[in-house]
Amino acid sequence: MRKINLLFIGIGLLLCSCSTDDSDISPEDESVFEENTRASANIADTSNSIPKKNDPLERDKKNLISLVKNNLALQNLNWSLEIDITEWERIKIKKNRVVNLDLSWMNLNEFPNEIKKLKRLESLYLNNNNIEDSIPKFLGKLPSLRLINLSGNKLNTIPKNIASAPKLRVLLLQNNKLNSIPAEIGKLNLLIFSIKKNPMLHIPSEICEAFDFTHPNFSKDTTVVCQKKVTEELEEVEEL
Repeated sequence: MRKINLLFIGIGLLLCSCSTDDSDISPEDESVFEENTRASANIADTSNSIPKKNDPLERDKKNLISLVKNNLALQNLNWSLEIDITEWERIKIKKNRVVNLDLSWMNLNEFPNEIKKLKRLESLYLNNNNIEDSIPKFLGKLPSLRLINLSGNKLNTIPKNIASAPKLRVLLLQNNKLNSIPAEIGKLNLLIFSIKKNPMLHIPSEICEAFDFTHPNFSKDTTVVCQKKVTEELEEVEEL
């Protein structure tokens, strides 16, 4: 019996010696533990703020940064990597994509090529600049584009494939140097269409037939041109 009691006493002493009391932790150990905990928390916060490689908004941001770098006229915009894109001026964001871009009155001389990479762009304002030559073909390849305002420039050509923009509803081209307009535009389901104050020499009959130019949403100047064109065609028929 005495041997058994001694055995239990020995086991108890062994268990007590193996347990660790809070008082055994030194101040230095506590300091190291707290520093490691804070470091782990900071790493977690940082990982949440790092943009994902496939983040579409991050791609739009990089494209717009490139646009600014390639155009001196845009240097005064507040677009930079240091500023959150949601605080940038002249753009609107919806569903994590840039959907509205307003570069009107910016003294641009050419069409920014970076725009073609904004795949979810819905509204594009480039009016009242000094953009010359032709409207770029890539506008017809932007699937979400609903509004294009290119009025007040020096454009002279409209590409046929602009009619490929499936959702385009507003096309403003007044006050340019357009001499003609492709018949394919008649295929668009436009709600507002303006080509007034252009030196139009020819408007296809498809355009005249497709749009009611007496409607206030359409160019009244074009009505005269269309009527003149129809009159000329009737005179040609009568001569036969």
